[in-house]
Amino acid sequence: MPHWDDDALRDEVTRVLQGLLRCNTTNPPGNEILAITFLAGLLKQAGLETTILESAPARANLVSVLRGDGSLRPFLLMGHVDVVPAEADLWEHPPFAAELHNGFIYGRGARDMKNTVAVELMVVLLLQRNRVPLKRDVIFMANADEEAGGTNGAKWMMQNHPDLIRAEYALNEGGGAQLPVNGRKFILCQTGEKGNSRFVVRTHGTPGHGSEPHPDNAILHLADALTRLGEAHLPIHVTDTARAFVEAIAAELGADGEQWLGLLDESSFWHTLESLNVGDGVKRRLVATFTNTVVPTILKAGGKTNVIPSVAEAYVDSRKLPGATNASFLKELRTVLPAWAEIEFTGDTPGIESMPDSPLFEKIKLVMKRYVPDGVVVPALVVGGTDARHQTKLGTLVYGFSPSNADPSESERVHGHNERVHVDDLLFGVKAMYDIVSEFCAE
Repeated sequence: MPHWDDDALRDEVTRVLQGLLRCNTTNPPGNEILAITFLAGLLKQAGLETTILESAPARANLVSVLRGDGSLRPFLLMGHVDVVPAEADLWEHPPFAAELHNGFIYGRGARDMKNTVAVELMVVLLLQRNRVPLKRDVIFMANADEEAGGTNGAKWMMQNHPDLIRAEYALNEGGGAQLPVNGRKFILCQTGEKGNSRFVVRTHGTPGHGSEPHPDNAILHLADALTRLGEAHLPIHVTDTARAFVEAIAAELGADGEQWLGLLDESSFWHTLESLNVGDGVKRRLVATFTNTVVPTILKAGGKTNVIPSVAEAYVDSRKLPGATNASFLKELRTVLPAWAEIEFTGDTPGIESMPDSPLFEKIKLVMKRYVPDGVVVPALVVGGTDARHQTKLGTLVYGFSPSNADPSESERVHGHNERVHVDDLLFGVKAMYDIVSEFCAE
């Protein structure tokens, strides 16, 4: 392990992240070329071979390579630079100004995931500066379009330039946060993620004049359907990742851990969940870990205030577990929604799993023990989706892991207002990830 000048390292990664956050890469439209050009300038200045690949006008991806001796297959650090929209008027600080307040950098993408991109970039630069004798090429890939599915980003790279990013192992977003349970710290490493089965619920009714109400109203039918969805408990499913997660926690907690094992039985899941001594946010995440989830996000009906519409629609963001299909999901939905509520799927991306039985997972555990002596790395299922689903198609074992020492509540700001990251957490991330990558790729 090198001797770090913490102040200098903190300042440098802070400047990198601030530069990224000031690039407005809201998707849509994306315009990721701004962030990609910024990153490319830093990499080329350091003398690293760097390539920019545009999938569409202003939609750019970047690949940079630090060469090893080639005795082992490459290692990939991957991340996206697009961000979701921000309601600027509701933020305490402008979402694209990257202002620093009380040690926190505020900005859209500060946690999802320009912070990780900045950390990964720093790791590559430091490996080169320290002349680490690598046995693997270390590839750094920054992508467009993750927030819209990766069509112009990681998916496009996988389809059009697979030889530039083919790797044995990869680190991506999705893990690294700490989960406190009964006084213990569990460090989550993403070994699986859910897919999506987005759909539209459509209801019909009798149109008419708004001055003459009647019960056959498409909007009222839709409200009924959405209420049923919101109140439903969809079936419990125990994936390999969920089982490994619960069993790892139970083993560490000893006698207290017996309670957690109740999550693995559908008949005891809900009672067990209610009795666990964890916060509501953790309970929501556990529900999403064991069930296919549905949440309406867009409503459409009518076009004039005095006209009763004949059709009403709700667009539903639904996430399915690894192993589930749209057909199996539909069967679950039909136990909740009657036939008069039409269901039309608009998405079908399967979930993925990579079990934690690899040398990379063991290296992550070993390194994190140094940084968090009372912490335990456990496999976890990310309840959203990431670009890992594209990279795994090239045969890469992808883990979501970006080391973080932040309070777990900070993750609730992702896609919300006042997204932020502390500069000390950036420093923690750089040092821990550097040790993971340098040791794994030099052994």
